[in-house]
Amino acid sequence: SKVKLRLYEASLGAPLDSILSNRAKAQARFLEKTGGRIRLLDDGTGLTRKRCEDLCRLHKPRLVVFDQLDKVKGFADDRDDLLLGKIYQWARELAKEYAPVIGVCQASGDAEGIKYLNMGHMAKAKTAKQAECDWILGIGREVKEPPGVRGLAISKNKLLGSKDTVQDMRH
Repeated sequence: SKVKLRLYEASLGAPLDSILSNRAKAQARFLEKTGGRIRLLDDGTGLTRKRCEDLCRLHKPRLVVFDQLDKVKGFADDRDDLLLGKIYQWARELAKEYAPVIGVCQASGDAEGIKYLNMGHMAKAKTAKQAECDWILGIGREVKEPPGVRGLAISKNKLLGSKDTVQDMRH
């Protein structure tokens, strides 16, 4: 419900108190404005690989976003890092078949208080997750800075860019 409220705020350009004062109206405006093209699935039992693939076949998405990609079920391996590598490899294949995939994951405990995260700060990963990603953005925060201040660091960028791309600035 928090993510849905945030979607309403962002799409409607309306503050939270306005959304909460009339949720039904906000939902109607959201559906009208987005044409029902934004779908949010919150599966409390845990999303499986098969369910994701079925949804992609059914809806033909133009973008897929996983909040906590690490938690998609339906994969097995002897070690956590290898299991996660399989999940990220699957997401890469999903992107090739359907649409770009954005996978969100947590930072590890050593990222606490660090403003500019690097690939080594990804939780439960040495190299397997990072190897499957085309692009990695770390979002960090220094404890001594105001709560709303975040550091954004692109630690991996295999994307080609465009004619306007400054190659020295890609990372």
